[in-house]
Amino acid sequence: MGSTKLMVVAEALALVVALAIAVVRSLPGPVLAPLRLVALVYTDVFRAVPLILVIFIVGLGVPGLQLAFFSEQSVFTYGVVALVLVYSAYVAAGPDLHRAPSRAHRQVPAAGDQAGRAADFAAPAP
Repeated sequence: MGSTKLMVVAEALALVVALAIAVVRSLPGPVLAPLRLVALVYTDVFRAVPLILVIFIVGLGVPGLQLAFFSEQSVFTYGVVALVLVYSAYVAAGPDLHRAPSRAHRQVPAAGDQAGRAADFAAPAP
C-alpha cells in the first residue's frame, strides 16, 4: 500500500508542477525569457539525470545536510520529492518529445529524398 500511495501522491503533484513548468515555457515576450530559460534548464537537467541518482541525492544527500526543516522529513516525503522532480520534467516536456521526430524528418534535404525515391523507397507522408 505504501508504494501505491507514494505513486498516487507523486503523480498528482507532478502533474501540477509540470503544468506550471509548461505554462512558463510557453510564455511569450523577452521580459519572461529568464523564466523560460529556468524552465528549460529544469526540464533538460531532470530528464537527463537518471531517477535512481535523483532518489539517492534527495534521499541521502538532503538529510545529510542537517538543515532544520529539510533534514527532518520522512522517507515517504523524500520519495515523493524525487519522483515529482523527475516525472514533472518529463510531463512538462511532453509535447516536445512528440514533435521532435516530425521536425527532424522535415529537415531531410531534397537530395536525400530523391536518393530514397531512386532506391525505390516509399515517399514520406506530408
